[in-house]
Amino acid sequence: MRPVMLHCYPCLTYADPDAALVFLREAFDFVPLVVHRDAEGRIAHAEVARGSVALMIGPPRAERGWAAASSLPQRHASLYVALVAATSHDVDALCARAWEAGALVTRPPEDTPYGTREFTVRDPEGQEWHVGNYHPLGNASTEVLVDADAHADALANVGDDARSMSTMEHASS
Repeated sequence: MRPVMLHCYPCLTYADPDAALVFLREAFDFVPLVVHRDAEGRIAHAEVARGSVALMIGPPRAERGWAAASSLPQRHASLYVALVAATSHDVDALCARAWEAGALVTRPPEDTPYGTREFTVRDPEGQEWHVGNYHPLGNASTEVLVDADAHADALANVGDDARSMSTMEHASS
């Protein structure tokens, strides 16, 4: 099987998706691309973007097992937003902007041992956002080499492992 390009679009569940859209615009400059509303005028699905980063936003749906972070007893996931070619000043300014938009700063901007500047905030509904100028695929100070053949072999084996896991889960049910 030939490897194909993947994109990842985080899906965030909010008790108040309208308020989330306002926060995401004010804090991080995400702009709505699509907003679908139900018959009562509530957001059923929305997509926001900033540059090449897109997020999907929606309400809780018990029938699908989707709950808002604000209703969960503990943090369930977090996002890392990488500011490409950002300076330390850019990172600090975005933290201040997120705070002004209503985020709780849980880790103020700091320089890390791996050469980046980062901060962590929780949005008004409890979603955790890590933001900094780190880039997981390589920084100016980090060179990442990928062996294309090994990568293709690993991708080819993922399908077999997933099928085996699926079979085991079904067999144990």
